[in-house]
Order: sequence, then structure tokens, then C-alpha cells
Amino acid sequence: MTNLATTSVKLTWTAATDAGSAASDLQYLAYRSTAANLDTIADIETNGTALGSYASDISTMTDTSLTPNTTYHYNVIVKDEAGNKAVYSSTSATTSTVIYLFEEGMARNGDLKTAGGPGREGLQDDSWINCAKPQIPCYSINSMKKQNLIHLIVEILQRDEDLLTRANLAAKEAATESEAKPENQYDTRALEQSYLAAGQAKRIEEVRAAIQRLRSLNLIAFEKSTPIEVSAIVTLEDEDGQRRTYFLIPSHGGLRVSFMKEEIYTLSPESPLGESLLEKQM
Repeated sequence: MTNLATTSVKLTWTAATDAGSAASDLQYLAYRSTAANLDTIADIETNGTALGSYASDISTMTDTSLTPNTTYHYNVIVKDEAGNKAVYSSTSATTSTVIYLFEEGMARNGDLKTAGGPGREGLQDDSWINCAKPQIPCYSINSMKKQNLIHLIVEILQRDEDLLTRANLAAKEAATESEAKPENQYDTRALEQSYLAAGQAKRIEEVRAAIQRLRSLNLIAFEKSTPIEVSAIVTLEDEDGQRRTYFLIPSHGGLRVSFMKEEIYTLSPESPLGESLLEKQM
């Protein structure tokens, strides 16, 4: 089994061989159960849930719409052209635990709005989960907690500013020191250091401006019908069940911050993904 996720498991198995049928004619059907009761053909067909129907010449499939932090058991029946069946050895997998982050204003009677995945601020309408379930740890993100998240991002940017400032000072010194004086018309060391210093200075100003924008960012209290915009926390889920949580900020996307047991990535509205999220309904 590969690609374990919060709500999906990717199954893989070795192709079978048969004396009477070509490998391409053998058919496979995977089964799932929440108990360890998939050892024989009779057990599988009685206790298991078939994941689709028999298909020829396959060795992988993805089981989706699972529950986080839950153990599932799997086995595969292989059938030849004559209808003879055989089974593999059963196996099990436990889906990963997801930490649910949601806007404080999204709560309703103990339930939470989903967001491209359960419990998150949302891209899906009218889909709710009960946060009281033991396998669903939930954390509300109110304005105060977002301020803490912003503080962590500012700390990252300030470290970048410090490194750039020191590098800029070194580049300026290298461009003006006596050893940088051109020895001939092809010696461009001083000019190159000067260009480098100018680029670093521009980058420093951009980082400082980003810090200022973050410190003055208006944190919106998102509700069920609030369109997504800067200051929203959004979780997206891909076709394999992999989730990533984003914090929309004015600039400097691509930063990764560990916050409330979750990895959060900053996303700017100028990026293709950020632009596509703007104005979508919660």
C-alpha cells in the first residue's frame, strides 16, 4: 500500500499468473473491511465491501472517501477466464490524522463547514461535520490566533531581511574596496558587485513592505457566505486525498509555517492558485 492520506489509500499488488489464462485476461477485484476478516474467498465476499467491479490487467487502485485516523483491511480476489478464483494475503492500513482548522465564524451548533475537505473554511456549500468525534481534532482560527500566525510569518521575513541586509553590506564593500578596482577593461568584478547590491537593496525594501502590510492586515471575520479574500485560511484537497492548508496574505507566498499542529503555506493573491480562490464562496 502506498500514498496513505487522511481520506484515501492507494492499493498496489503484484500481477498474478495462471496456467490457463493470459496475464492480460486475469480479472481483479479489491475489497475493504474495517475488521480483519478478509482471509479467504468466502470471508472476502461475505464481509468485504467491493471497490468497484472486476477489471482486467490492473495492479493498482485508490480507495477514497475514507475516515481519517481509521484502520482499514484490504484483500484482492483474482479470477481467471474459467471463473476460478484465488486471493492474496490480506493487509491493513491506517489513514492519517487530519487537524481541522476552521474560521471561528463557521461554527454552527457544534458542526463545522467543510473546506475542500472536512472541517475547513470552505469551497463546498452545505457540507458539515461534527467536531466532537474523537478522530476529528478541531481548532478554531479566530482573529487572535491569526495574529499569532502573522507574528510567525513576520519572524521569518525579518530573518530574511537580516540575511539580505548583511549580504547587501558585503556586496557594497566588495564593489568599493580598492581590490575591486578594474585591472583592465574586461574586469567587471566591481560592476557585478554593484548590480548585486542594487538587487539586494530592492529585495530588502520588498521584504520590509511585506512586513508592514502584514502588521496592518485587516483580519476578516469569515462567515458562511463570505467570499474568500486576503486573510482567509483555506484547505484544498487533491484527487488523491492529499490536503494542503493556505493562508492568503498580501504578498510573499510559498512560506511554510508550523502552526497549531498543521503545516500552513502562505499564498499571495497574485499567484495563479490565489487568484483562482478569490471571491469563491465560503
